[in-house]
Amino acid sequence: MIDALKEYTDARERLSEYFDAPIWHNLIINLEDEWTDYGSEHSEIGFDYQTPDEDSEWDSGEFMDSFEIYGTSRWLSKDKKYTLFVGNDGCGNRDCYILNNEKRLTGV
Repeated sequence: MIDALKEYTDARERLSEYFDAPIWHNLIINLEDEWTDYGSEHSEIGFDYQTPDEDSEWDSGEFMDSFEIYGTSRWLSKDKKYTLFVGNDGCGNRDCYILNNEKRLTGV
């Protein structure tokens, strides 16, 4: 158990260095889902895009999940491949989210 906790702590420290940002909350690593900031730097992030051609009980062409960006907490990784946010999911949870910039959608 102590080894696993040490690995976790070390990984958080390395990620903090990679983003040059503090990581004080749980980490949600989401590298597969398309996401958007709706053209706003400090408001909301939508992710898990339901494309119009997918069958779903939900309407097609919308984001299924979202979080509100906490303050101005948005950090680009040093290599600009990922973005780190602190987000509030609306259920009382405040977590760090890491999203893949190649999956970012604009104009939605």
